[in-house]
Amino acid sequence: MSGFPQCFWRCWYLSLMSVMLWSLYLLYAFRASLQGLGNTTIPMLSGVMEFVMRVLVALILPRLIGQEGIFFSEVSAWAGAALLLVVYYFSHIHKIKQHILLDPVVKNDRIGTSL
Repeated sequence: MSGFPQCFWRCWYLSLMSVMLWSLYLLYAFRASLQGLGNTTIPMLSGVMEFVMRVLVALILPRLIGQEGIFFSEVSAWAGAALLLVVYYFSHIHKIKQHILLDPVVKNDRIGTSL
């Protein structure tokens, strides 16, 4: 890593981060959506998922691809947490739809919390 100028690594890292910003946007959107539905557990677990992904990638990737592997820890944390939230969001929405189809006269306060 010391063979390249520092400017190269800075630009490479910022390019990687900017290319993967879509996963951060998904993360924020689905986290807020689930919290709006009254679920606070899964958004909290997504924070744990971010931490686990950062630690695992920081420990494993540098051994496999060199010191540059540490750059992937941030974007993999975003992607892992976003994946958890997206999967849970769509399964939760499916449960809500099934609940509405079975009982069309559903009160608004039961939709987000009773499932």
